[in-house]
Amino acid sequence: MNPVHSGSAAAAAAPSIVVHTSERPEGAAALRWALQHVEERAAQYPGTTTVHVVLSHSDREGGRTFFSPAVLEDLQAQLSGSGLPHQVHEPTDDPAGQVIDLAENVQAQLVVTGVARRSATMKFILGSHTQRILLGADCPVVAVKH
Repeated sequence: MNPVHSGSAAAAAAPSIVVHTSERPEGAAALRWALQHVEERAAQYPGTTTVHVVLSHSDREGGRTFFSPAVLEDLQAQLSGSGLPHQVHEPTDDPAGQVIDLAENVQAQLVVTGVARRSATMKFILGSHTQRILLGADCPVVAVKH
């Protein structure tokens, strides 16, 4: 899977939003919300906003460690259809750290992540990417429920 780039080098200086997404419904909801947010608030973000998408493997036990081609095609179609400059970042072993570091590096105005209902015990045992992002990001974070 190769990163998708759109726009020019000047896009790096433009406002940025980082979206943490996955194959799960809450990941798709986060991407939809972020694209709609940028479209609705174009005046709030001077210039063209670059959307950085961080693909995340599931942090649930038995979750997939790959992305289906259909999901990747849908993701790229949504991003291309938005007309916004974007970059898709390949997953790492630490998606929460990747989101936090990327948001700092691109000086993101906002991080958007999806949330799923889980018991406190499951969060404790398995960890939570979303919780780490909420607590670790230096910019505002929007958690989108599905």
